[in-house]
Order: sequence, then C-alpha cells, then structure tokens
Amino acid sequence: MQLLLHTCLLALLSVVAATTVGSAGTLSPLSLAFDGSAPFRHVIEKPKASYVAVHFASLDIPINGTLRLEDKTGKDVVTFAGGDRRGSFFAEWLAGDVVTLTYDAPHYAAQSTPVFVIDKVAFGHRAVASEDICGEDFTRPASCFRNTSMHAPSRAVARLLIQGISECTGWLIGSEGHLITNEHCIGFDEDGSEVQVDLGAECDCDDASQHTVYGACKGTIVATNATFLMSDTANDFALFKLNVKDGVDLSQWGYLQVRASGPVLGEQVYVSGHPNFWSKRVSAFVATNVPGVVTNLSHDMDNGPTPLESCQKDEFTYNLGTLRGNSGSPVLSAKDHVVVGLHNCGSCGEYGNGGIKFNKIVAQLESKGLLPPNAIAKSRC
Repeated sequence: MQLLLHTCLLALLSVVAATTVGSAGTLSPLSLAFDGSAPFRHVIEKPKASYVAVHFASLDIPINGTLRLEDKTGKDVVTFAGGDRRGSFFAEWLAGDVVTLTYDAPHYAAQSTPVFVIDKVAFGHRAVASEDICGEDFTRPASCFRNTSMHAPSRAVARLLIQGISECTGWLIGSEGHLITNEHCIGFDEDGSEVQVDLGAECDCDDASQHTVYGACKGTIVATNATFLMSDTANDFALFKLNVKDGVDLSQWGYLQVRASGPVLGEQVYVSGHPNFWSKRVSAFVATNVPGVVTNLSHDMDNGPTPLESCQKDEFTYNLGTLRGNSGSPVLSAKDHVVVGLHNCGSCGEYGNGGIKFNKIVAQLESKGLLPPNAIAKSRC
C-alpha cells in the first residue's frame, strides 16, 4: 500500500532575524516520520512561498532505497540514496511553493529506526526593500555587466541561506574553497552546519519579471554546510572552509583576491551581492554614468542617527546603494577588481554605506595562520 500524504501549511511561527540579516523565510513545525514499510509520497505546500527547505531531525536510508525531494516542475531534485545516514540538517532548498517527497525501494519492510524524521519546514517569502537605497536605485542585475570587467569577479559571489530562513551574501576568498561573510550573518550558526551556498544565481538582464523575485534564478548549491575557521565581532567577519558537494568543481566560478593595504580614498568601487535573496546584483553607480567612490577611510558607523547593530567603529564608507541581504558582500576596486572591504553596514548618512577595511581582516587572519592560499593580490606599481 502506498502512503499518500498532503500537507498545506498556512500558520507559521514568527521568526525574528538579527537586525542586519535579511529574513529569507519563516519556519513551520511539521511532525512526519516514515518507517519504510511501503512506497511513500508526501506533498508539502505553502501557497505563494518562494522556496521550501525541509529540515530532517534524522535520516537513515536503507540500502537500495531512494528518497527524492522535487519541486513543482520536477526539474530541481534532491536525492538521498541508500546508506545515507545523518542527524539534524536542512535539505537543499527548492524554489517554488510545493515540494514532493517520494520513497522507493526494491522491497519494503518496517525499520526499527525511521527512514526519516522531519520536524520543521522553512518557507521563503518575498523581501520588502527597506533601508540603504537612498533615492533612486541604480543597482542592476549582474548579468547586465556581462560585457564589462565587473562580471567575472562577481561570479565568485554566493547567495547564502542560513538555517533555512536567513539570507546574506558570501564569496570565495583564495583558491582553496574558503568562504567569507559577515560575523553577524552566522553568529547564531557559527559552526557552519546550516549554511547553503548558491553560486551562479543570475537572472537574464532582460528578464525584468525575475529581477526582484525571492530565490529566483537558482544557481548551483555547491555546499550545504561548511567548517568554521574563525570569526570576529569587531571586524564583523567569519571565515569557513566549504564542505563541497560531491561532483562540484569550484574552479568554474573562480575566486576573489584582496588588497592587503585596504581601500583608497576617492577610488571607484562596486558592490556585488544578493540583496533580499534576489539573483545577483551589482551596485556600481550613484547616478547615470556616475560611479560610486570611497567617501571616507575612517568613520564610526556605530555612532550615526540610526545605527544598525552590525555597524562598527573605524569603517570606511562609500556612496553606493545596498539592501538587506547585501551583508557580507565584497566591496571591489573598479580599477583592479580586488576586494578592498567587506560590506556590513547600511546607512543613508553623510558618507553612505560602510564596510570593514580589508587590511584589518588580513592582519587578523595572518596572526592566526588562517589566510587562505592565493587570497592576497599582488601589488601593482
């Protein structure tokens, strides 16, 4: 007998994210366990959700058994094969408002240990553009920069989903699969056990209908967890080593290098990231054909009229627009396309948005022997 179940979840628990971490979704409890005694199919649906991420309390797939999670189209599929055993984790998120679970095996017999236990589900929602864009929005989809020198560096920038519900931006630093983002993005998941890393999430430049859709144009989830290496609250950074999924080759996205000396006053810069869990966007201009620049090299961003919790003392500032979810984005020089800072503070104040100068982060990483290989760009005369 096939078990057919359908869950339509309407009432969700309220989830409050950290002040500067974008809230990508909300959680709903779901108690669902399966013992392997019959073929199984279960539909999880939340109308108008932008994504669904199923959380397993445990997983124990029998040899030759297969558990599949697929989206409404059947094109995006996550498969757990026989012998896969693990504890608490979020499955890779699937776009849309429906996920179907199916279990198949050559023969069926009840197990003393459940094949799986699901205890909650995360549902994505649409973000509401909040602060940080001061006036007209001149950010554009990364794909619109394809014929410029800003596009290739942006390929190493990732959309992050943390613990199923919180969004930030991170990027590959150095050549060995290290990821850096803001400490305030992952402070409540410091071991990196629930960080999903999406590279290549870009919508077509001409497809305006998708540019501001939550979770649109999913790229490749290259990792669903990472190994924590170091974090610092004052300089608001966290460094991880990705536990890359089998079959994934990170080299196709390249990696970013940093300028050990940090930013230069007045230099042109741009920010590449995933505001509001959208596809990748680049902030490079403050008006038509007017590039953004570094406006101040040392400003106490924690002392403004409405400082965010992430804003720190002695930040550098730039007059580019950002949104929630841009936290952790690289601030790159438009001249040599190396990273000069780590965006962490949105503001419409006198000097604009703020970030951590990368010379400060480099000093800390070097002191701990944790600077990733090939992370430092060679100086140019």
